[in-house]
Amino acid sequence: MDTSNLDLLRFKKVAREDYYTNDWKITPDEEKFAEELDKFSSYERHNQCHEHANQNKKEGSEAWNLWACYYRERYLKALEGVNELYKTGKQLKSWNERANSALIINFQDGLKINEDEEYLLENLKCNNFFFPFKVKFDQLKVLGRANFMHSTFSDVADFRLVIFSDNVNFSNAVFSGRVNFNSATFSGRTHFNSTTFSDRALFGETTFLDWAQFKDAIFSDYAYFSSTTVSGFVDFRSVVFCGKAHFPSATFCNRCDFSEVKFSDNAIFQSTKFSGRTDFNSTTFDGTADFLSTTFSGKTSFLSTSFSNHTDYTYA
Repeated sequence: MDTSNLDLLRFKKVAREDYYTNDWKITPDEEKFAEELDKFSSYERHNQCHEHANQNKKEGSEAWNLWACYYRERYLKALEGVNELYKTGKQLKSWNERANSALIINFQDGLKINEDEEYLLENLKCNNFFFPFKVKFDQLKVLGRANFMHSTFSDVADFRLVIFSDNVNFSNAVFSGRVNFNSATFSGRTHFNSTTFSDRALFGETTFLDWAQFKDAIFSDYAYFSSTTVSGFVDFRSVVFCGKAHFPSATFCNRCDFSEVKFSDNAIFQSTKFSGRTDFNSTTFDGTADFLSTTFSGKTSFLSTSFSNHTDYTYA
């Protein structure tokens, strides 16, 4: 169904009590779209909402909220049915499609998986999933792999102090709100290839013990990698930084590739340490490039790099 003609911004933020009280005066086109969504299972319905969000760049949770408002009596009954079982999420031993379907209903106002810093999850399987609310995974320990490929986060995503014990994949994910990975630990190979960060992306004091791949990612706002440590190969090839990119005091222990990266604003690498081979080939710096007190211990290349503004290599 072509939904490009629908403007669902009035459904952007819907609190749980609004389902009981508001008269939404749903239009015929909105009614038709809600009925189309209702033909799918709960999990498939969220994939449809995900596709709708991709067609309409400025919309995130609106499609889901429209469906929930139109079928609010059935929605609220289902909400009561899973409320006790999934009240805190502690009953989950793994994250799968069935759990997704139940949790998405229960946590419409915001998802907080971790209530106890010692709580563990064996794995996270959230690929192709649509989160129409804030998600909070802070201090969670994931024992197995985590897969968020092609998922969309419509609001704030909090991963502070999370420990990922195995490989993690966020490739092609979309973060519409601020995402916070400050002080998180990635023990396995980590993929953010072709990921879109529409708001601030915070990776301060984050530790990557293996590869960290951000190839073709887009940072539309502030990108913060202060005091980040990467032990394995780090790949930023063809990344676009639209806002300020800060890497002060970051440590790259192995090969680091920033080739064909576009920095549209200031790029700060003060006191950053590059221990292995480092490439900035064909990279574009449209703002200030600050390499004050930066250390390059391995072979370093700036072949065909473009500097449009002030560049500081003092003590580098």
